[in-house]
Amino acid sequence: ISADVLYRWDRKTGNLKSFETSSDYPDEFGNTEAYSMIRAKDGNIWVASPQGLYRHNPSTSQTMMYKYSANDNSGLLYPEVNAVFEDRQGTIWIANRNYISKLINLDSGVFAHYRYTTWDSSKEMSRPLIFQGSDGLMWLGTADGLVHFNPAGHLINTYRNDPANTVSLSNNHIKSIIADPNQPEKYLWIGTSGGLNKFDYLAGTFEHFTVRDGLPNEVVYGIIPDDDDNLWLSTNRGLSKFHTPSRVFRNFDVLDGLQSNEFNTGAHFKSKSGEIFFGGIQGLNYFHPKNIIDNPHIPSLVLTGLKVGNRYITNKTDPGRVTNSISELREISFSYKDDIITFEFAALDFSALEKNRYAYMLVGFNEKWIDAGNIGSATYINLPHGKYTLRVRGSNNDGVWNDEGLVIAVIVTPPWWQTWWAYLLYAFLFFNGLYFLRRYELTRLNLKNQLELERIEINSLRNIDQLKSHFFANISHEFRTPLTLIVGQIETLLQSDDDRTRRKKLISVNTNAEQLLALVNQLLDLSKLEAGMMELHPKSQNLVSFIKNQLFLFESLSQNKSIVLNFSSSKANILVSVDADKMQRVFANLFSNAIKFTKIGGRVDVNVDILKSDVVEIRIKDSGIGISKNRLPYIFDRFYQADRSNTRRYEGTGIGLSLVLELITLHTGTITVNSEEGIGSEFIIRLPFVETDVLIEKDLIRTETEIAMLDSAINAIPDLETVLADTEVFILIVEDNKDVRAFIREQLCEEYKILEASNGLEGLSVSQGTIPDLIITDLMMPEMDGYEFSSRIRSDERTSHIPIIMLTAKAGLEPKIEGLEAGIDAYLNKPFNVKELQTRVKTLILQRKNLKKQFSNSTYFTPSVVAKTPVDQSFLKKAIEIIYINIGEEDFRVEQFALLLNMSVSQLNRKLNALVGQSAGNFVRSLRLQRSAELLNQTNKTIAEICYEVGFYDQAYFSRAFKKQFGKSPSAFRKISI
Repeated sequence: ISADVLYRWDRKTGNLKSFETSSDYPDEFGNTEAYSMIRAKDGNIWVASPQGLYRHNPSTSQTMMYKYSANDNSGLLYPEVNAVFEDRQGTIWIANRNYISKLINLDSGVFAHYRYTTWDSSKEMSRPLIFQGSDGLMWLGTADGLVHFNPAGHLINTYRNDPANTVSLSNNHIKSIIADPNQPEKYLWIGTSGGLNKFDYLAGTFEHFTVRDGLPNEVVYGIIPDDDDNLWLSTNRGLSKFHTPSRVFRNFDVLDGLQSNEFNTGAHFKSKSGEIFFGGIQGLNYFHPKNIIDNPHIPSLVLTGLKVGNRYITNKTDPGRVTNSISELREISFSYKDDIITFEFAALDFSALEKNRYAYMLVGFNEKWIDAGNIGSATYINLPHGKYTLRVRGSNNDGVWNDEGLVIAVIVTPPWWQTWWAYLLYAFLFFNGLYFLRRYELTRLNLKNQLELERIEINSLRNIDQLKSHFFANISHEFRTPLTLIVGQIETLLQSDDDRTRRKKLISVNTNAEQLLALVNQLLDLSKLEAGMMELHPKSQNLVSFIKNQLFLFESLSQNKSIVLNFSSSKANILVSVDADKMQRVFANLFSNAIKFTKIGGRVDVNVDILKSDVVEIRIKDSGIGISKNRLPYIFDRFYQADRSNTRRYEGTGIGLSLVLELITLHTGTITVNSEEGIGSEFIIRLPFVETDVLIEKDLIRTETEIAMLDSAINAIPDLETVLADTEVFILIVEDNKDVRAFIREQLCEEYKILEASNGLEGLSVSQGTIPDLIITDLMMPEMDGYEFSSRIRSDERTSHIPIIMLTAKAGLEPKIEGLEAGIDAYLNKPFNVKELQTRVKTLILQRKNLKKQFSNSTYFTPSVVAKTPVDQSFLKKAIEIIYINIGEEDFRVEQFALLLNMSVSQLNRKLNALVGQSAGNFVRSLRLQRSAELLNQTNKTIAEICYEVGFYDQAYFSRAFKKQFGKSPSAFRKISI
């Protein structure tokens, strides 16, 4: 096939015969090109051309043409036929722009047409090719992808390039298709305009081979396999032999004898003898793969020339630098002034000089080999001075490399200022200068230090005098104030006849005397510490309760300034061995300072935490005035005060924090401070401790096991039926301060019966044992605080209905929200108004009575209406379910009812009285009657049957009870319902 006519070539004679005249071919063929040609099994030659399809019988020299007819859809659908193919069954197939067609009738030219794509005239002209796989299915290579086609007449799939998918077709324009010679049932090799593709059509994935892998050009026109696992590829830049097991390309071009580097689409063929033919733009190449032998010769490499700048140097021009001929040179020296150096070399293989290749590397300057292609030279510019090794590798025309290659030592000499003797001179001058500079600096520093020591000594004496003066002025002022008050009160006391006035004066005298005594004690402590006479009497203490008690001694003082005191701890019990008296002074001083220097409405936070196995940390943080950075390092100095002016706002002697530091140090602890002026201060104390499971409280040792037993014993509190009457209103006061408890009791004892508990754990026991009508609790308590106490009250079915009032000194929205989340009904801030407390108590009890009244007056009972909390609703639903399960049992007693609800009879009666205003027995009877009313409305059973079904065995008693609850007899109730 050529671009002009069809030729027949006689290889023996070398003659070409063209089929272009009317005697050899129909006139319609003319001089136009042939796209595709096959020899069928029956010997006929089929040619696809722009004019149609030709069938030529070589034995008879008869030719038949199948042409396009616009009026005949059973013939050709287009004038041109792009491809012709014979399948394994001998059927002739043709393909054009949009259709693949099967020749049904050889004589009449009837075709069956199958559309495989839609032609777009804007796209490149599509000349499809046809291939049949090992499974009998057809493959079409088009300009718009690879089409999988079933000869039965339907499209299976189309594969196209997807830039986002690395295993899709590399390019949509397909030039050739063959089956893999070794695994035809799995792989196809596809030549495209974008490289070679190995197609795994079982997995639907493509593997790409391009120029980066060694292919000479990415347009692959034809693919022919040989018998040695090679694929021969025709491209736009010559032929390529691809060895499939090693995946190595061996490329051939016009230098190897090709007619040109460019070949044509479809112009490839393999004869029965194994010869391979490829047609190109300048003619035809054919060869047998067995005859293509690689050049095995490993070429030697020699240096052929050496240039400095534009001047060649040899043993004649530079005998001092080059002693022998250039080819024998193995070492060369250059000056730092030689800015351009060129080495010329050659591989001694003359099979195809133009295809010899080179690579070089200057070790010490280049990190990787430089590929020079077929250029046999290497040029370096402005090489730094030093020692290098030039290595050159070369290959012959078939890519056989000499890896040892050429090795030349290269030395670039440095300038004189970078020689070893120059560096030695530099080092001598440098160290000599350092010596004289050091001598000068030492002399100057000695003089400066001497002057500084004298200045420090003078300033120290001056500061000590000033500190002493300030201290004695301050201590005199501190003594004078309480003494003045004491003397003044005594004088007033002597002149007063009123007993109440005398009492007030005596209290004032006592307070100021205690203050004076505290000042004197601090001075005595300082003197003991200085003399080393201070002794510790350590004892195991629960640091959490110890600090909490110390903090809330200042509760009234903080309330006067509306300061919030907040205490938190990572554990409820942290044991330390401390002298309680000494540590009381430490925390009293720190808490007093925190409140003193915090403005109205501020807060003081105290946190206790365990840092590691042997250190406990206490943080005391306030939102006060803070301490400036320049004064912060001196606050633990004795007699030091941040404000030394005569107009200072806060009193003090300047010995409190110094004493704190000494006492903490005496306990082998540490204290540090962080502060920012205007924001507040934070004191951090760290003390050693040994973690243990033993808890100490008020000199009594209680193990965690005993605490767990105490916790579980809550449910075993004895029934208080003999003490409590169901008709009385009980109020439980849970408060750790006995004076506050007594005060609240005094305000409420006239109207209510009062129960008391000293902490949350004890309050939980009392509430579960007695089921009070209302609980008043404090927030901060030992053992269990108010939040946890309220949560546990709300989560217990026995006590979940009880209204709770919480008293606390904490202000702000967050504590209130936390309390409401814990189930608190009312929240009162300390100090509280007595009238407000009484009103709150009365209102909550009245609300509970109204709910009970609502139930007692209703005909039917709904738990969600009476019970506010989910726990109470769940309790009532559970109680109703138990009654309905046993509703037919006449001997179902209150004792069984209480047992099924895990309560005592007294607890159950008080719980139901609090929720629905009925005892347990009345509640059971009410639900029996409610069920009977439902049966009267919903069934035709007799009244006697209903009576027995709901657990009444006396019909007369049933009628009386029904009429009492619903106001009508059962029979009258049924008539009204009907």
